[in-house]
Amino acid sequence: MSLDLEEFLRNQMMKGGRLVPARLQTALALLEKLRDKPSLKLDEHLASKGSSGLESHETYGNRAHDRLGLEPINKNHGLRSSSLKDWGQELLDHLKAVGFESVAFDVQQKLLDTTQGLFAAQLQCILKQEPLEARVRSRSAETVVRELLAQAEEKGRMADVAQYLVGATLG
Repeated sequence: MSLDLEEFLRNQMMKGGRLVPARLQTALALLEKLRDKPSLKLDEHLASKGSSGLESHETYGNRAHDRLGLEPINKNHGLRSSSLKDWGQELLDHLKAVGFESVAFDVQQKLLDTTQGLFAAQLQCILKQEPLEARVRSRSAETVVRELLAQAEEKGRMADVAQYLVGATLG
């Protein structure tokens, strides 16, 4: 039993030719939620009918990151920018196609481990990317901040960098 998600990653986890960290984090949270509720119907995992958010999103995101030894890229685990309704059911359909519902609990857990491992590896690559850089010589602070925020947006770290720069939690 194998789960080939390469095409899924290319088609659903990317925007503008780059992997979207929020989608990867949300995929980890959704897969973690399957450990408690093994339903392959996305609507059964959403916060409310018609919602675009995963029920207990941060709780499951934190569990997944703890299990995998990852730091979240942003504290809400990508809740706001994940577009879960656009790709979540397709991810669950991949699991269905490999027989997730008909295998024993321990096999389900191994399948979830493998699938989460794939998403975690992609997220880890993003986390290890080169740090943001700012050179201050003969530039205004405003220009430097704009440059840092542009770099952060490219790396999917806009919220964290903005919060760090203003020294407050932004909601």
